[in-house]
Amino acid sequence: MNDSRTLSTAALLLRLFLGAVWLAHACLTLAAFLAPGIAVFLAEQGMPTPLTWPAGLLELAGGLLLLFGFHGRAASFAMLALLADALPGPAGNGYALFLAAVSVIHLLVGDGAGALPAKPVARRDAAPVRA
Repeated sequence: MNDSRTLSTAALLLRLFLGAVWLAHACLTLAAFLAPGIAVFLAEQGMPTPLTWPAGLLELAGGLLLLFGFHGRAASFAMLALLADALPGPAGNGYALFLAAVSVIHLLVGDGAGALPAKPVARRDAAPVRA
């Protein structure tokens, strides 16, 4: 029952789920940064507070790239680099480990159905471009 159609659909669902989770996390990160007292919370967690905005923006961009399937594997790799700091941290609830595992699975499986092409698709009827 493991044919290319089911694998492509499974990869699509994985990519959409992962992108939605990263977008939700980005919104939480960016909204929490605006709330008073977040610097104290981040300092207690051992995180450098000046990196909150760049991390939130990276999560936002990565989540959007994943949702659209545009260079999704590169986005998953970037998210893994972002998670590298959170994995040994005091989270303790397995959230970062789960995101890392799903990102690795996405790296291995790919974007699946409905992904945007990384390169523009050349039309067959287009005349060749001469320099």
